[in-house]
Amino acid sequence: MKKIRDLKIFSSLSEEEIAHLERISQIYELSEGEVLFSEGDEDRDIFVVIEGAIAIKKKISGGEKTLAILKEGEIFGEMALFEKQPRSATACAVQRTEILRIEGENFEKFIQEKPEKGFLILLKMIKISSFRLRTMDKYFTVVYDIARKISSAKDLKAVAEILVNDSVETIGASTSALYLWNIFNEEFDLVYSNGDVSIFNELIKDENTVLQLKEKEFVSVKKEVFIHLNTIKCEGNLFGIFAISKKTEFTIEDKILSGTLSHLAEPVILNLNMKKEQELKNELEQKKWQF
Repeated sequence: MKKIRDLKIFSSLSEEEIAHLERISQIYELSEGEVLFSEGDEDRDIFVVIEGAIAIKKKISGGEKTLAILKEGEIFGEMALFEKQPRSATACAVQRTEILRIEGENFEKFIQEKPEKGFLILLKMIKISSFRLRTMDKYFTVVYDIARKISSAKDLKAVAEILVNDSVETIGASTSALYLWNIFNEEFDLVYSNGDVSIFNELIKDENTVLQLKEKEFVSVKKEVFIHLNTIKCEGNLFGIFAISKKTEFTIEDKILSGTLSHLAEPVILNLNMKKEQELKNELEQKKWQF
């Protein structure tokens, strides 16, 4: 098990200071899916990932959205210490995870007693927080802009064009496409794409891929191309697939953003599809009366 002295953020501390910090810290093991703290909690403790991964989630309309995945050596929870406000998000384990918990009040005392060393630690924390805020600012700006465009789309093709073209710009996709389920031929039809979709077509026709997509997103490497398939669902059933490929591996941020775009587009696509089906039904009714 790694000790505090192995964590970079505490590399400037002496053995005596490390020993003091160990006295106000505990190591916990979380099982997959276990919640460490919830949005709105009022504790002020700080945490560091020792092993495994922690998902940071935020409540949004319709559920929760993953904002970040934190891995080994990353510190989190520091904003509650700085602001002395309730937790702004929920933290839960993505897999079996070991975390270091540092008691907030005692950590403040430690900084006051060791101002020179404490300043170095605080400086690192501020840099981490600043980077995350810049990342989130970019993320929300992109999401807001795309959501605005999607909400004003007049038809399914317009929504597909926005998703496909903006994914190229924001995620750096080499190819992107939107497929929707056709109830008449019981296949996924291509609505719009920006390039060669043969790899997507091959995967979507694979029953094992579709089965996996019914449960979660699909990530694969095929013909030296990285592929990410996001789901669009209707009443829990797989209704559409937002497919993206890149020449480089998808970052966690890429996956979160593409998943967010799918989530944003989902209600608009379902609404437009219902309108389209109703129009087709009306046309059929009119033709019946003509005969």
